[in-house]
Amino acid sequence: MSPIIKWTDQFKLGIEEMDDQHFELITRINRLIIAHDNDENRDSIESLLTFLKSYVVEHFGAEEHLQRQYHYAGYEEHRKEHFEFVKLVAEFEHAFKKTADCSVNGDCKDLLYKINEKLVDWLSKHIDQSDRLVAEHIKKVLTPISKHG
Repeated sequence: MSPIIKWTDQFKLGIEEMDDQHFELITRINRLIIAHDNDENRDSIESLLTFLKSYVVEHFGAEEHLQRQYHYAGYEEHRKEHFEFVKLVAEFEHAFKKTADCSVNGDCKDLLYKINEKLVDWLSKHIDQSDRLVAEHIKKVLTPISKHG
């Protein structure tokens, strides 16, 4: 069985929009993993990959909007990370379309395992490291400075 991402409090950043979208992303990646493990048909898996690619673009756009809105200093670097991930998902989608055999031992099964492993690893690290920095910045901006005296 492929590694499934379990939604835990470690993924919660305290910014509702980001948390909701991360939950959806994890749900979609898990759906892809389950489709792989259940030997679902090629069209179903291709549809999941296509949806994942479009959702990633939508999510990253919303996240980047928040970064610009709250003047996050690491915006450009964060945006590059997003670009690389979108490119990776698009490459996986393209590679999947070129695979011939989706049977249990077929080439698309190997590719799907690699896709799932890479997506799980990248997203877990990105949320825990890069996105956490964004969330901390936003919360700091939103928290009024208390005045003593």
